Amino acid sequence: MKVTASVKPKMPCTAEPHPQKPGMALVRLFANVEPYEESVDKTTVSGWTYNEYQLVVPWYPNLEKDVTAAYDSWLTSAKAAEDEKDQLSLLIAAQSDTDSMVVDQEYRLTLLELST
Repeated sequence: MKVTASVKPKMPCTAEPHPQKPGMALVRLFANVEPYEESVDKTTVSGWTYNEYQLVVPWYPNLEKDVTAAYDSWLTSAKAAEDEKDQLSLLIAAQSDTDSMVVDQEYRLTLLELST
């Protein structure tokens, strides 16, 4: 996900215990960190833009060090997980459209049956 922030990420990744899932960790990976500057009503606003990817994995001590050491492979996994989420949302939308079409066709058939 594209993020705009006033503070630059200090590290290429973070790992912390997941606040809602005991025993799990939330791993955040940052990529394409770039400064930005924007003028709004004679005021210059500056900050950072970057892509943030998240993974939920089992928590263990030194997880952050392991992720940092193998950053590229973790980033690849996080991007793949994000792509899967996108595909799932597309499938859900397609299923919803199909369901709507079926209901519409059933309604039309009922009207035809009633008119004969």
